[in-house]
Amino acid sequence: MSTLLCPAGMGSQSMVGSLCREAAWLRVRGEQLLHDLAVCQSPALWQRLHRERCWLLERRAELQRIAHLIEGGCREGQGIGAALLRELCARPVAAG
Repeated sequence: MSTLLCPAGMGSQSMVGSLCREAAWLRVRGEQLLHDLAVCQSPALWQRLHRERCWLLERRAELQRIAHLIEGGCREGQGIGAALLRELCARPVAAG
C-alpha cells in the first residue's frame, strides 16, 4: 500500500475542503434519490435512479478510504480535515 503524505499549506486544505464539499453533496443527492425512488412510477427511471444511488454509495466509500489514507500520512494534529471528511462520509442518508 502506498503512503499518502500530507502536503503542507493551502493545497492540502483545498483538497480536503473539496472532498468534504463532495461528501456533503453526495449525502444531499442521496436523500433526493431516496425520495425520488419512493415515488417513481416508471420502471426505467427507477432503474436509472437506483444505479445512481449505487454509484453515490460507492463514491462515498471511496472518499472514506481517501480520508483514511490522508489521516495516516499526516502528523499528529494535521489530520483534522481528514477526520471531518471521514465523519461526513459516515453520516447516514436520512430515509425521509
